[in-house]
Amino acid sequence: MIKAQPKHPLLNRKRLLNYLLPALLCFSLIGHSQLTAPPSSAKSKTVFSAGKMPGNPADPFGKNACFIENIGQYGETLKGYEYMGRILYAYEGMGMPVLFTENGIIHIQRKSEGPDEEEREKEIRAGKKAEDEEEERVLIDRFITAQWQDANPAPVISTEGTGSSFHTYASVQGKARAVQKIIYKEIYPGIDLVYFFPKDKKAGFEYSLLVKPGADLSQLRVQYGGDLTKITVQADGSLLIQSEIGGIKETRPVSFYGSSPLLSANSEKFLPPS
Repeated sequence: MIKAQPKHPLLNRKRLLNYLLPALLCFSLIGHSQLTAPPSSAKSKTVFSAGKMPGNPADPFGKNACFIENIGQYGETLKGYEYMGRILYAYEGMGMPVLFTENGIIHIQRKSEGPDEEEREKEIRAGKKAEDEEEERVLIDRFITAQWQDANPAPVISTEGTGSSFHTYASVQGKARAVQKIIYKEIYPGIDLVYFFPKDKKAGFEYSLLVKPGADLSQLRVQYGGDLTKITVQADGSLLIQSEIGGIKETRPVSFYGSSPLLSANSEKFLPPS
């Protein structure tokens, strides 16, 4: 039996940091979570009804480029983080799922602690059984949350890019759809939030803020919480959000007008709270 030691603190104001995103139209989020154990409760099997596998050999099941519908495999809400709302979708391309909820996203991080390889070999030579060794391993879970501060509490949430693939889970009946985009409409007046995937097919996802004429960009603020231990703006302008287990990197914001980057006026950056 694997022992788990999850840490599910409720809202801890000392660990909440708000970051202002001024004059921001579009920027990307690439995840770099350091995880040492695979998901244990939400492992999926992908079925392709067209009979074809995706073309990326590094991602044979297509998890690097899809959001998976929650049909119960992730639970209704995350214990200790009920304020984040119902879990709607998840991304499984970074080891542990990233949960997309009614009120934001939750990055799940996990590491496994126990005897290292040398210690295990010594124990096996001493006659210790493999099942006894597994009982000594401890799973440690940490969570990092991200919410848009003072945003619309009930945005209309839609998806795009539903393909022919679906995911099945041993823990629930039914088929979970795979989608390419998640859209939170009017998250602020005149501003839509869109999660999608980079064209380079690397693990991670991007998000864009689609701003209509007249929308107030000064209201854009992200609030990070949960088990974060440190959050810093890097020399390249990216934002590094860390827990004691690993980190998430958000690349520097980039503005676009239509499909063209505003190279001459691209001064967007993350601003820590004053």
